[in-house]
Amino acid sequence: MSVQDCVRVAKRQRMTDTTSQQPVLDAGTQSIWAVLANELQAVLNDWDPEDSIRLCGDAPLALLSSRPLQVMALAKERVNTWEYRRVPRCWLRLFEDASLAYVITLLNIRDDGNKWVDEVVKVVDNAIIMTGASCRSALFTKTLLQLEHVVEADASPEWPEAFVIVSPASLETGNFISSCGPPTLTSFQAHIDEHTTPLLIHRAIEHWPAMKSWLRPSYLLKRSLGGRRLVPVEIGETYTHSEWRQQLMTLREYMKEFVLSRSSHGIGYMGQHDLLRQIPALKDDISVPDYCFTSPPNHRPATLQGQPPVAELDEPSLNAWLGPKGTKSPLHHDPYHNIFCQVVGYKYVRLYPPVDSRSMYAHGIDEKGINMANTSAVDVKFLRSDKGTIFVVNSEDAPLFCAREDFQEAILAPGDSLYIPAGWWHYFESLTTSFSVSFWWN
Repeated sequence: MSVQDCVRVAKRQRMTDTTSQQPVLDAGTQSIWAVLANELQAVLNDWDPEDSIRLCGDAPLALLSSRPLQVMALAKERVNTWEYRRVPRCWLRLFEDASLAYVITLLNIRDDGNKWVDEVVKVVDNAIIMTGASCRSALFTKTLLQLEHVVEADASPEWPEAFVIVSPASLETGNFISSCGPPTLTSFQAHIDEHTTPLLIHRAIEHWPAMKSWLRPSYLLKRSLGGRRLVPVEIGETYTHSEWRQQLMTLREYMKEFVLSRSSHGIGYMGQHDLLRQIPALKDDISVPDYCFTSPPNHRPATLQGQPPVAELDEPSLNAWLGPKGTKSPLHHDPYHNIFCQVVGYKYVRLYPPVDSRSMYAHGIDEKGINMANTSAVDVKFLRSDKGTIFVVNSEDAPLFCAREDFQEAILAPGDSLYIPAGWWHYFESLTTSFSVSFWWN
């Protein structure tokens, strides 16, 4: 959807934005939801003439309020016929508004129990995850804030008070990443200008409320409507393995099956998900590091040369990473600079400079036509031995990689932040239950 579309819709939502932080409690308990449904319907009935949703045609728009599920199915079918980055924005807008229409239906016919709450959360999160909800985010947020008053008395499962974190032994290596206490912005700018190498920064995020609150499963449940919020979970060792798949599940289900116990279905990882935009209450527990607002160097590393330039980010792009011991991100590089912050638990990281790219055995285009050139075909695991800290599963197929000695490595502890320059190869593996936040910037 165009920026103009969103601006126009945002203007029409202004009256809901101004009240989105306060529940409508003065209308009486039984009518709160009717008031909310009427407010949502008023906005849904008032499209701007130039809203891109009109490109879907008059027929689906006419059926939005009476048959929202059918319109959602139509929009999803259209979306799935395209590679996601090429999907016409009108179909994403249609799915977004059809989801909102179905939420209105659920608010009007709610049952005596809380099953309707589960369904509303499911519909809203599906819309957010699938479309980004760039035009209806204020309305979805307002709906979810109202629901907090229904589920706040929900009993939490009998989970531990805090995640069990056992500190790993210190890393014995001669290839440490350069480290320091929190540098000044001037010092950090000088480092990336003169060296453009990884930098491990200790104690830079110790003031975050997340450092304490995210240790508690009960807190994460409370902030996610009793764990009802949907999250995408990667099931399998890494995305380079054939058995790997993704599945949407509630945060409660994910934590119960994969984080707090060993699952019979293998390893599950909530990796690279914009959880903090989806759940703004969690974003309040952190702050964007000031280092993300320095100026990155102008030169492009060897790994990115010849590739089309990436979009310039107006603000840092945040992603959350939550998983049990053993969750991994395969060896890869990214087109953005990264401040990777370790909040809960411990994580091993190994990095290789862009000049080592020929030794990384990068994937090409896979059988589905997806470009995997930023990901190494070398399968590695963290394993302490007299030969080092990495075990190469397919070492006979990667002699050049095994010969590289210019890597850098560290174990990230809670409170650590790691600067990863754009184009540097890096591998992560959780050594305990781990919760991290990455900040891409350029």
